[in-house]
Amino acid sequence: MNNRGTTRLLAAGDWFAQGRIPEAVCAHPETAAVLNELNAADIAFVNLEAPLTARGVRAEKQNTLRADPGQIQDLLGFGVDIVSLANNHMLDYGVEGLADTLALLNRHDLRQVGAGSNLAAARETAVLEGPGGRVGFFAFASTLPQGFAAAEERPGIAPIHVTPAFVVENPLAMEQPGTAPPVMTFPLQMDVDAAAAAIRALKTQADFAVISAHWGVAGQDAVMDYQREVGRALIDAGGDLILGHHPHRLHGVEFYRDRPIFYSIGNFVFEPLPPSGNSPHLSFRGRMTAAGVYGVMRREGVLVDARVRGGQLEQLTLLPIRLDGGGYPTLRPDAAEAFAALMTDLSMGMGATFDCADGRVRVRNI
Repeated sequence: MNNRGTTRLLAAGDWFAQGRIPEAVCAHPETAAVLNELNAADIAFVNLEAPLTARGVRAEKQNTLRADPGQIQDLLGFGVDIVSLANNHMLDYGVEGLADTLALLNRHDLRQVGAGSNLAAARETAVLEGPGGRVGFFAFASTLPQGFAAAEERPGIAPIHVTPAFVVENPLAMEQPGTAPPVMTFPLQMDVDAAAAAIRALKTQADFAVISAHWGVAGQDAVMDYQREVGRALIDAGGDLILGHHPHRLHGVEFYRDRPIFYSIGNFVFEPLPPSGNSPHLSFRGRMTAAGVYGVMRREGVLVDARVRGGQLEQLTLLPIRLDGGGYPTLRPDAAEAFAALMTDLSMGMGATFDCADGRVRVRNI
């Protein structure tokens, strides 16, 4: 007889704020409702998009982010139990910024996955106990600025490298000059194999395995070929739920072997990008300004509410989130029907169906 209860796992999208989140924001009823949901969960997870540090030298890249270390109190106040550090901003202020972040999280007993002092540490997993059993976490990024990937003797984030190739279609280019060439993407097999090995090892310690994937193209709706290849390979290795981040907008949900792959769950906390961390000269004709990048981000996201008993996903729903003018989350049950329609369109042909109940979006396998 199984006497286990059910673990409520609540997963949010990308989190970036430069300083402390204002008390007035947290007191707003629709944001307070978000805090209540996260604090009521047994396990709450976010992708921490920027290092928590006051040190370091800015990397030479188009946009660099960092956050006030005091923001650890906001993460704890939101009820966050574990974060992913595997993303394309975690070394924006060098290894010092990463080291400060790791030390700060450790001092406050806030668990992390996806980064470390070397490659082995970056690929380490974490296991949290809930009423329904042990939930394990692994994180990786395919969004890899030069030098951000961890190596045997280099701090960094857990990588799955990807090689792009452009397909030249001469007849179409002749008929419609300026047509963008199709892009093919190929994950590095040795990275996929290493991630799969980490997940297989994780499943010897945990009943249910959650994978955080920082992948895709920011500001675009398309899901790249490598994402589907990697997602399926990691489910074959034992993954039970994949949570995608980085596009800063919602993407579709695919069911593979009855397990959900969320290609992107959108933003959660995302303040306007700081102009001081911007290097538009590194982009074509200076188009990648902070304002331009922030302008293509959509202001919606979801909280993924997964109810887990042992190794089984018993229920999967989405709580609609809209970001206010400052980039802070508001809970919007009144928008559930609109979110269900959007997710249906984004998930066409992926094997997922969506409907509404009590201000939530129910996600089911077709």
